[in-house]
Amino acid sequence: MKKNAAFAGGGLSSVVGLGGYSKMCEVTKFASFSGASIGAVIAACLAAGKTPESIRNFLADNVEGFCAFILGRKRIEMKTDEFLRRMLFKDLPQRCIVSVTPLRKGFPQIITQENAGNLTVGQVVALSAALPGLFLPGYVKLNGKSAFIVDGGLTANPPLKEEDFNVIFSFKRTDKESHMPWNQKAARQERRAEILFKPYTQYGTLGKHDDVYAVFEEGKKAMEAMLPYYDFK
Repeated sequence: MKKNAAFAGGGLSSVVGLGGYSKMCEVTKFASFSGASIGAVIAACLAAGKTPESIRNFLADNVEGFCAFILGRKRIEMKTDEFLRRMLFKDLPQRCIVSVTPLRKGFPQIITQENAGNLTVGQVVALSAALPGLFLPGYVKLNGKSAFIVDGGLTANPPLKEEDFNVIFSFKRTDKESHMPWNQKAARQERRAEILFKPYTQYGTLGKHDDVYAVFEEGKKAMEAMLPYYDFK
């Protein structure tokens, strides 16, 4: 069965999943990727062929701009498009799906290479990262329907690929955070996964440049400790 690497959103803490993936991909291959919010950025960049280390450096170089009130979503779009040379989402060389939360019934909640039209990767992942209260909603038209879009982590954090072996890369939340409605939805997604990578991390949603390296290394160490207990091949 094909393996899908699913990356949960959660700001800087999500980089622990990228670190875990960097260790796991040494022993197994993934056919597809999926993600929500910052996890969508990670998933799409991996689907574009970028290495975990280059994505870590990309996030470290831009973490402050991505967290900027109001302006952050547009910076995610612009910098991701620069990083991937304005690649269209439909042209990603590996399969990728991204969750969004439309403020309109009947609008797609999952953006795929089939329904993305001419949206760039940066446009798609920035829509998924439109965290309410921090960023303005995005606005997009797909398949003749238009809608305002907010963070994909509110509805599917992360999205899972049907009929695939799904490995979720996430992180443990505090008891208080776990009771939030969107985190309860995330817990339901996690229960559906074949394998869940969910280490503790001391880092929250926002952080500094150096923190990105630290949380990435946390993920590598946590996955290294888990590898002897699983057969990922």
